[in-house]
Amino acid sequence: MEKQANVCCQADNMEIFHSFVQSSDEAIILTNSKNKVIFWNKKAEDVFQYSEDEIYNKEIAILIPEKYSTCLQTLQRSNSYSTSSTPSRCTK
Repeated sequence: MEKQANVCCQADNMEIFHSFVQSSDEAIILTNSKNKVIFWNKKAEDVFQYSEDEIYNKEIAILIPEKYSTCLQTLQRSNSYSTSSTPSRCTK
């Protein structure tokens, strides 16, 4: 019975998360360890003009302007997206 309660709680949490990010005024994009898009909210669709179906499992790099490609390469090499290792400003 406890296991079923955990599953229900997780489902509720996912529903809350999904509702929250879909209603955000900010574009929210999640990628996997291979830099492929695995989640894309409605605001991201508005900003980048790709539907979630079009962008899902595509390289995040297609969204990054050429002048910021060095920043993306730095992030990919570090393989860490913590605040301490993420450049606060990326320029060419």
